Amino acid sequence: MPYHDGDHELEALFTLSLEMLCIAGVDGYFKRVNPAFERTLGYSAEELCSRPFVEYVHPDDREATRREIERLRSGQESVSYENRYQTRDGSYRWLSWTARPQGGRIYASATDVTERKRAEDRFRRLLESAPDAMVIVDQAGTIVLVNAQAERIFGWRRDELVGQSVELLVPGRLRGAHAAHRVAFAGHPHPKGMGDRPELSAVRKDGHEFPAEISLGPIQTDEGLLISCAIRDLTERKRNEKALRDREVQLLAAQRIQQYLLPRAPPALQGFDIAGAMHPAEFAAGDWFDYIPLPGNAVGIVIGDVAGHGFGAALLMASTHAHLRSFAQACDEVGEALTRTNRALAREIEPDRFLTLLLARLDPARRSIEYVNAGHPPGYVLDPQGRIKATLDSTELPLGVDEEVKYRSSGSLVLEPGDVVLLLTDGVLEAESPDGRPFGVDRALDVVRCHCDQSAAEMIDALYEAVLAHSARESQADDITTVMVKVDVDRTAKPYLRMCAGL
Repeated sequence: MPYHDGDHELEALFTLSLEMLCIAGVDGYFKRVNPAFERTLGYSAEELCSRPFVEYVHPDDREATRREIERLRSGQESVSYENRYQTRDGSYRWLSWTARPQGGRIYASATDVTERKRAEDRFRRLLESAPDAMVIVDQAGTIVLVNAQAERIFGWRRDELVGQSVELLVPGRLRGAHAAHRVAFAGHPHPKGMGDRPELSAVRKDGHEFPAEISLGPIQTDEGLLISCAIRDLTERKRNEKALRDREVQLLAAQRIQQYLLPRAPPALQGFDIAGAMHPAEFAAGDWFDYIPLPGNAVGIVIGDVAGHGFGAALLMASTHAHLRSFAQACDEVGEALTRTNRALAREIEPDRFLTLLLARLDPARRSIEYVNAGHPPGYVLDPQGRIKATLDSTELPLGVDEEVKYRSSGSLVLEPGDVVLLLTDGVLEAESPDGRPFGVDRALDVVRCHCDQSAAEMIDALYEAVLAHSARESQADDITTVMVKVDVDRTAKPYLRMCAGL
């Protein structure tokens, strides 16, 4: 039969079309393909028509393709069906099909959507890598895409969310207002960052509400406007903020307790220069020192270190302060005072709480000192020549460890004019240099010897500055506390000032 003009036009359209066009039979073979088909896949028309077309389909897509062919055989049209076809070089191209059955033939056109699918794949990977829940909705508010974080945060599976209204994720009492805001945003789409809107509420699948903040971004597509919603669950941040506020309140309370416990001024004793200082490493320290009036016009000099920091340590410090002051004024012997204090503390503190403490009894009339050391770093008595006259070693366990411990005081040590008593905490001794060397006892004693012509307070300042210089840190690693007693300072000889050279 000769071609009519219309037939020539149809043939030209088939041949020249940039769209992939084909005619297939119900037997599963292409009957005819146009040049665009050949160019896209790299096969000749003869090659494409020589094998069942399903053999060109990606193995993962073949079953779905067969079902689509069955639909066409039953007389149903196919619109926007997508699958992957292999090219001559072995790669695959995504094709989007529109097909219609007619007279035992299938007439179809295909569009190469590979680049679009790649872009979608990149977008999905980006979506999955987002730290927040990502929900993509269309202009009608229907969810079209979600990421794994959205599944985790909201408790819905992906297939349960897609196709649902986004108001599913909003508490019932707020859905009307949310829908109105959504419509208004779709009418004037513009980016909104996290925090641009007041804190919102969202709801999980189990009905549990949680605080959230969102960012919105319009996405223009060929199919219309999409809206990207990044949703951040603020539950953990709120919990952390509350914990931080609670901790700040506790630390402030601990600081106030410690400020109340520290002495306002040293005792004024004829022939003695006494000073103490505590430099906390944190907002609330674990170190403590005190001066306690004792029977017989004596003075108790206390230095201690509570395990841990913060409010719990401050409470233990306050309890020790109260017990020790009470028992010390009722007991003639410092060992007995500490024994009673330990018994009271062991009954009321937690098992992992304890404190080290050195209590020295200074008798100004006799110019003598005796002490009891409960697990604390040793104190030192230096003579006027800077030699160690006595070491106030630890004699018993720290307080709070064993209720049955009986603390015994040392014998009385007579202090001579020019003697210096040094009490300190481990923050002085253990302060490390950048290369890991501890400050140590020898350096501490050398600083005392070097500054023996200064007041007790000035000696303490010099020791503190030396520790900081040794550490070369912007902040302390531990609390630094020192108490210094100088004896008969008006008549003190200073024959060892030459030892300062090089310090």
